[in-house]
Amino acid sequence: EYVVGPLPTPAYHRDVTVQKYGGKVPYHRRPVTGQEYTDIYALIRRELKKAPQFLTTCCESDGTDLAILTTAPRGFKSGDRTTWFVLFHNVAGTGYYLSPVGLEVLVEHRDLHVSRWQLRKVFYNGLYFASTEDLEQEFLAGTLEVVRLKKPQDDAVLGSMRPRYPPDSLGPLQFEPQGPRYSVRGNRVTYQGWSITFGMNPNSGPRLFDIRYRGERIVYELSLQEALALYGSNCPGGMSTRYLDGSFGIGRFAYELVRGVDCPYTATYVDRHYLVESDTPKTNQNSLCIFEHDSALPLRRHFSDSQSFYYGGLRKNTLVIRTISTLVNYDYIWDFMFHGSGAVEVRVHATGYISTSFLHGQGTN
Repeated sequence: EYVVGPLPTPAYHRDVTVQKYGGKVPYHRRPVTGQEYTDIYALIRRELKKAPQFLTTCCESDGTDLAILTTAPRGFKSGDRTTWFVLFHNVAGTGYYLSPVGLEVLVEHRDLHVSRWQLRKVFYNGLYFASTEDLEQEFLAGTLEVVRLKKPQDDAVLGSMRPRYPPDSLGPLQFEPQGPRYSVRGNRVTYQGWSITFGMNPNSGPRLFDIRYRGERIVYELSLQEALALYGSNCPGGMSTRYLDGSFGIGRFAYELVRGVDCPYTATYVDRHYLVESDTPKTNQNSLCIFEHDSALPLRRHFSDSQSFYYGGLRKNTLVIRTISTLVNYDYIWDFMFHGSGAVEVRVHATGYISTSFLHGQGTN
């Protein structure tokens, strides 16, 4: 990790990894890279070839068309780098996370030499096997109970994002009669007494600095630190999963936002840049949006019909800085909201898909 400065025109960079982590970071403590996943998937597919008749019967598959999903953490003690991977039927345009086939594999990938990585264990329908070869032998011997699953044929299945019925008309839209009442210059936004500097950490996600209200700094830094998702199951992948999403990259996986769905049409969209696993920076276009939001609820109002007749009311408008992180199966909508009253609000919405486990035995418990 590097510190770069001074902003906005950097003149130096300094490696702070050893200072920050107390020494060189050992391989088992580092996040899994894209190349590492590619090598693991290749290992899994090679091993699946050793159980062809089982795969044909259980899943109508040869193993090459199954989706592979990682879990975390990668072990239970310091030094471990062993991961359970869960296999699903893969259908285009559909959340495959809802279609587990019941097969899970444990891969040890701790060694710096890929050739020494190994598939340590196989799980299917409540039983553990030493290898896919053992799984195939048990199946051929007729001692393995197999749940036969048909391969989904199209995206009109559970989990499809395609609407069942087309929308009958266009919904209401927000309108700014005199244009936006906020301004964005570089990575700084000003709005009715507010001044906020915004940014994105590729690991931990959105962060705001130097938040000022009417010229007075009230917050030095307001930032996301981590997101934790706990799963439960009687399958090894689900029972062990405790996703700490900073290890995947909350900011890195904040992708382009869709106008009119993720943010209003009139929002200002900003690109974010990051440097991860590469010598050249990458850009996520339009991955942060800024807009003023009408809450459709008056901040305060009163109608008097006693003694004298009058009405007083004040609209409740809010500035919103939003980004959305997609961590494989689920999406987090991060909102930082600034009210005209001087109040700051932070909000998160969880959406996307849950990652499911194959139902067997006492799974509902």
